[in-house]
Amino acid sequence: IVWLPGGRVVDFSTQSLPWSILSALADQGGATTKEALVVRVWSGRDYHPLRDDTRMHVAIRRLRTAIEDDPEAPKRLVTTESGYAFGDAEAVRRLARRGG
Repeated sequence: IVWLPGGRVVDFSTQSLPWSILSALADQGGATTKEALVVRVWSGRDYHPLRDDTRMHVAIRRLRTAIEDDPEAPKRLVTTESGYAFGDAEAVRRLARRGG
């Protein structure tokens, strides 16, 4: 579960992909490369743009739609030169999955 300002709650308990992306970012200190995401989230052996970029962009877009006030101008999940990072919109706290 992700708690957002204003009391908005996003429950990812039935959506493992967004939770895996958020966990990978948190475990890497708030920023990670595309290669590390492919290995961690999709269990890939390596990152290849032609193979991995589309599915990664779709997953990030869906995650941004869920957690951003304006997915077109993300502030919570931003794109970096080498991957993605938590933005500085709010403090990021590590949350545990329900039952674990």
